[in-house]
Amino acid sequence: MKNNNRISVQINHQKRDSKKDPIEHLLEQEKKPVNYDTSPPVFQSVNRPAKPGFWTTYRSFIYAALTAIIIGTFLGFIMLKIFVDMDPEEVSFQNSEHVTSTVTASEGTKEVEQPDSNLPVFKSNTHQAYVVQAGVFTSESAAIQLQNELKASNIPAMIWNRDNQYHLFTSVHSTSEASKKYLEAVKSDVEMYGGKAWTTVPVEVSVTESEKKWLQSFDTLLPALLESKDVSGLEEWMAKKPAEISSTIESFVKKTEELSGKEKLDSLSVLEIWYQYSKITGQ
Repeated sequence: MKNNNRISVQINHQKRDSKKDPIEHLLEQEKKPVNYDTSPPVFQSVNRPAKPGFWTTYRSFIYAALTAIIIGTFLGFIMLKIFVDMDPEEVSFQNSEHVTSTVTASEGTKEVEQPDSNLPVFKSNTHQAYVVQAGVFTSESAAIQLQNELKASNIPAMIWNRDNQYHLFTSVHSTSEASKKYLEAVKSDVEMYGGKAWTTVPVEVSVTESEKKWLQSFDTLLPALLESKDVSGLEEWMAKKPAEISSTIESFVKKTEELSGKEKLDSLSVLEIWYQYSKITGQ
């Protein structure tokens, strides 16, 4: 007995007739219209973290830089104030060939020969002026070397030996302002310091009575020489020189007599006279 019943099989959610030819079925499927989804796409928003700005990124660096600048500027002004007001003589640099070491300007107590009780005693006054200093040396040869270099540049200088330190001075003035003003006009590659206070302290020395009176008059004359550099006052004083000069003041008198013969006293000449005068009192 022949069975004509059909059997349907569902493949991929589609019913398929078991008696239909598979090739024929595929051809039928291709003929069917394709349904395209024309609805607009739906995008889901994604919350990304915001990109940090310039200020947020570099804020800490900017704060650190500003703080460093402020602190550096403040400390710079303090250091500048210290070094501008500092006398270079407060620092010492020693070198065997070229030394610019410095020491304090004021003099310490120095032992001197006790006055002869049989002779009159001359006591000098304290004298102070303001010098332009080119350097201080621990050896005389180094001081002479720089002195010659300055001389080659038409800047005369003299050496003042005190406490085994060789000070090189180029001028002397009655005020600090005058000393600094003089230095401003000097053209030199050598670093010099103007407005430096230089003092000679009172010391007693034994001399004859006539020498005592003569030296007392010079002690009064010296401040005027430091200020005006007037040779006429020096000439008048030299004219009153005692007939007999003791060895104690011989070098001073000789140098002063030599310089008083000039038509005009310059700053260096007055320095030389002051130096020789300080030596008779044991400085």
